[in-house]
Amino acid sequence: LLNVGGHRFETSLQSLTSVPHTYFASLFSGRFELTSDAKGAYFIDRDGKNFHNILNFLRDSGSFKLSSNIMEELPRDELTVELEFYGLLD
Repeated sequence: LLNVGGHRFETSLQSLTSVPHTYFASLFSGRFELTSDAKGAYFIDRDGKNFHNILNFLRDSGSFKLSSNIMEELPRDELTVELEFYGLLD
C-alpha cells in the first residue's frame, strides 16, 4: 500500500520492483529502514494525481504505452518530471 501525496494505491512488491535500478527497486531493496503509517502504507512525498500512469508502467513495463488522450490531458513536462524522479526514463 502506497500513499503518494495523499492518494492511496494498492499494488504488489513485484510490480514496484519489476524494473531494476529505479526508485522503487532501490527503496525496497532492504538497504533502507522503511516505516509505514498506521494503515500500513508507505508515504511518498510526490503529487499523486498522476501516479496511476507510473504504476501502470511498472505493472506492464514491457508493453505499456501512454494513450494520446493522456498526453493531451497531462502536460508532458509534468509526466516527464515524474518518470525521471522514479528512474523510468533512459
